[in-house]
Order: sequence, then structure tokens, then C-alpha cells
Amino acid sequence: IISMANYVSPQTGTIHIDIHGRSLESLGPLAKSRIMYLPEYPICLADPSRLVTRKYDNVTFRDADTSLLSHYFPNTIHYPIRQLVKGEAKTTPLHVGVVFCGRQSSGGHSVVAGVFDYLHQMNPRSRVYGFIGGTSGLFEGSCIEIQEETLKLYRNTGGYDLLGRSADKISEEDYEKVIASCTKYDLDGLVLIGGAYTATDATLLTEFLLNSGIKTRIVVVPCDYSRDLKNNFVETTVGFDTYCRTVSSLIGNICTDSRSAAKYYHFIRLLGRSPSHVVLEAALQSHPNYAIISEEVAAKRMTLLQVVNKIADVICDRAANGQNYGVILIPEGLIKSISEFYFLLDEISTYVNKGMPRDEIYGKLTPWSKALFDFLPTVIQQQIFNPPESRGNFQLHAISTEVMIADLVKQELKRRKEDGRYNGNFDCQTHFLGYQARTSFPSLFDCDYAYALGREAAALVQNGLTGYLATLRNLKDEPKNWVPFAVPLLACTTMEAKQGVYRPSIPESNVDMTDAPFLKFVAHRDSWAVKDDYCNPGGVQFGGAGSWNTTLSLQIEKHDYMKRIQMLRAQLNSIGEICLPGCDDVLIDSAIAATRGVIEQLEIIKKKI
Repeated sequence: IISMANYVSPQTGTIHIDIHGRSLESLGPLAKSRIMYLPEYPICLADPSRLVTRKYDNVTFRDADTSLLSHYFPNTIHYPIRQLVKGEAKTTPLHVGVVFCGRQSSGGHSVVAGVFDYLHQMNPRSRVYGFIGGTSGLFEGSCIEIQEETLKLYRNTGGYDLLGRSADKISEEDYEKVIASCTKYDLDGLVLIGGAYTATDATLLTEFLLNSGIKTRIVVVPCDYSRDLKNNFVETTVGFDTYCRTVSSLIGNICTDSRSAAKYYHFIRLLGRSPSHVVLEAALQSHPNYAIISEEVAAKRMTLLQVVNKIADVICDRAANGQNYGVILIPEGLIKSISEFYFLLDEISTYVNKGMPRDEIYGKLTPWSKALFDFLPTVIQQQIFNPPESRGNFQLHAISTEVMIADLVKQELKRRKEDGRYNGNFDCQTHFLGYQARTSFPSLFDCDYAYALGREAAALVQNGLTGYLATLRNLKDEPKNWVPFAVPLLACTTMEAKQGVYRPSIPESNVDMTDAPFLKFVAHRDSWAVKDDYCNPGGVQFGGAGSWNTTLSLQIEKHDYMKRIQMLRAQLNSIGEICLPGCDDVLIDSAIAATRGVIEQLEIIKKKI
């Protein structure tokens, strides 16, 4: 156990962590105020000695996935959803490790605080170990025992600098190293803090530990600013609220500046990997003149030229009104949603993985990929060849999509001006809002949400659960009314074909184009395109008006998946109560006919999903 360490990250090189590097004197007034904040959380999580889990419901899988999942996960395939309820609990001291796995998100420190407080309230002899440098420390067995003296200076603050992080990947070749660390520190539980990639790794790691007879229980806390782990069981992820509200404030400032100067178009790229949750939420909060949603681009099979022309059309319409300025939002994952760009990246990736030099790769490209490559600005051509991430994915954050789109729009407007179809003036600024916002002081919502999930994760370890995701439902309500559920990781898992081999995967969550947030965006975007209906939501507040607002997406989305299942169960029970022995034959025959038809229809739909 160490208090300071140097560790080597494959992505960033040698990093130094010193847990004594922060002092109260070095904190500003706001930071001092924030570390004193006491998060709110569900009432049921208040007393560790009176908290147990009970079976809530079973889970099912797609027909195409069931046999393969059963093969991969014989130990966990039948895990049910469990609910945390009052009951007599064990309070023996526990040793629990925490690991920052995903990209840093506001609220990570609050998750650790929740785990720490719950376990020490349960039994003061419990220990919490923080692995230095994320997965690197987990593999090397480098950790610190977290103490209140140190933790108190990180409570309710952003970033992962308490422990640091490295590559978001736990591979099969790392499993024995994980076992060695779990055995070395006699861990009863391991809390992995991250998103969809982390959850996928955790499913396989759980099964391996069970097969190896290791007692360490694996629990995942959904923490990712891009909201990539949102699904029927996870209403939102830790950090999304803070990141969106922070970038929306910055975008609002830029909108105001754009209208004030009335001479620039601002092309703004936002982080978020493949899904466009961040762009959608930021658009709902700030009302830009145009916002690209990657999922819509993919669904409509739009080409790069069509995307560029859409933006150029908006600029031409505004120029006709004398408005030669505006704001355009671009998602990080745009290029993956454009089919010809995706195929170009896929081709390049294949040759890069074979160690082929760049010059040789260009000669190997198919004619259509080569044509697209030649069409791109020089800076984008260079960035496409950046080394891949730890999982082999392209570093989308390192590709200046906003520069590419701005340059291509400029070329298109030049052609239109030559043709007499555009008479405005075009000048632009490009922005990448990424690192400025993802480690901000967590909003009140993220402080409460992260802390509550940390307490829940500790409770799941206390109750002997492994291979589970800590979740809270009813997030639109006050924290005291949130409802904790333990959801098996397999409930979120599908089988995905990669290079011809089917592997388990918890997919990233895409924007639902049938849900209220996207529909609201569609209803207003044409008006926003030509009118200056800009909205500046202001910075994240910690008191007073707007301090406990949640994201607009969370407020208007439908989060009734589990409720609808229970409603269905109630209706089926009603049929059973009506058709009890002694009822009329007509009732029985009618129920049989009606339900047979429903079952046949459901079987047809199920096969098509």
C-alpha cells in the first residue's frame, strides 16, 4: 500500500500520483464550500445494518443471443434483478477496492465517498482500497488505503485525480493479474467506475472469478459523461448532467457573442464518442442554429456531402435575412455515422493493425475510399492515422471534425456564390469543447446521484452480489425517493460480431429518435435555424435558482420500462382472477382466444427484433 506512485499509461506515458498533494490551504473558496456539502440519497440506503436485497424479477434475452450467452456465462445467466429493501443485514468488516476505469467524469470522487462512508458506517473496521492509475494499478497491485483525512479534500470535486486512471480495458490476459491483486488485499468486492466498455469487461471478469473460486464480487457504477450506458435499467450516467450543463453554458456564451459581433459562424464539436446524447441535450438547452445528431445521419444514410449541404442551406437562408453569423453543434461520433467515412476508417484500421506504413496504406485503399481521403482537408488526413485507443478504436476526439466540416462548408458556399446562389459573407471560428467541462465541480444532481450509487454499490458487495450494475430509478423525484435496483450486467448484454467472431458486448446507448427529447428538438430546429432564439442557461449553480435542475432529457424522457412490465403483470393477474374455477365458460374461452392471439403476435415480433 502506497501514498504516492509513478505508473505508466499506454496512452499518456508516466504519471505521478501523490495523495498528499492536496491541502485545504490550496483550495479556493468554492472548493472549500463544496467539500463540506452533504449529499442527499434514498432513505433506504441510510442504515447499512437494515438493508438486504430480494428478488424483483427475472430477465430474458434475445432468442439469437440466449444460447451463446449461456455458453459464455453459465454461472450468471440466471441472475435476477434484485431490489434493496429493509431487513437484517450482515455487518462484518469488508475489504473493497475501487477503480476509475472510464474516461474521467464529474462525480467519480463522490462514488468513492459513497462506498467509503457506507462501509465504515456498517463496520468501522472495513477498508477501502483505491487502485492507483485505474486499471494499470489494478493489474500491478498498486493501491492506497483510502482514509477520511485524504478523501475529505476530494469530496464533491471533479476529476479522477484522487487516484488517476489509464486505459479503459480489462482483457483476458489481465485476469490473473486482477486475481493476484484481489488476493493480495483480500478483497471482498471490487467496484468498477465506468461506462459501457467497463460494464462489458466486468461481465467477463465476473465469470472468470467465479470459475476460479475467487470470493471478490464485481459491481459496476455507471459513470460516463457521454451517457453511453443509458438503457432500460439506467436512466442516466454519473457526469452527464454536469458536462451537459457546463458545455451548454459555454455554448450559450458563444451564441450571445455570435449575435453581438454578427460576423462569425461558430462550429463547435462536443465529446461523446458515438452517441449524440450530449449534442442533443446541449441543443435543447442553448438553441443553436443547427445541430447534427449522428443517429439521424446514420438512419437517413446521409453522405458527408449531404451533411455539408444541409449546413450550407441554413447559412444561405440566414444570409437572405442579413444574418451572417450563427452556431453549429457537431458530435464527436459524426464521422462513424457517415457510411463512406466509416468504411474508410475500417479499411485504414485493418492495415494499421497489420503494422503497414501510412504511404503503403494509401495505395491499398479502395477507389471510393481513396476518393474520400483525397477530398478531406490535409489536417484530417493526418489525424486519421493517429494511433488507435486501447481497444483498437479510432481516437474520435483527436479528429478535428469541426475543422473539416467548416472547411467543406466554406468550399460549398464559395461554389454557391460563384453560381449566384449565395450573397452573404462567411467567416468562421472552430471550437472543441471537451476537456474544459468533463471534470467540472459536479452539479448537485451528480453529487447526490454519484454518492447514492456509491452507497448502493457497497450495499451490493455487503449482500454478496457479483456481476451486478448499481442503478437508481425515479431520478426525476427528490433523492430521498429514488429507488435502488441491482441489475445483472447480463440484462444489458448482447452478442456482437467482431471480425467474424461473436463476443458479448454491452452496446453504447444511442439517441432514441422516438422519445421526447429528440422529438422536441425536431419540433424546434427549423425555427432555431432562421431565428436568433438563443438561450444561455448560465453556469452550474450550487444554491438558489436552478441549482437542482436536471438535464432536460431526463425531465421529459419516458423512464417507465419497469413500470410497464409491472402493469402487464397486473393485467395478466387480473385475467387469472376473473377466470377462476366456477366462472362462466364464455369468460374462459374468450381469455384463451385473446391471449393466444397476443402470444402468436409477440412470437412474430420477437423473431424480428
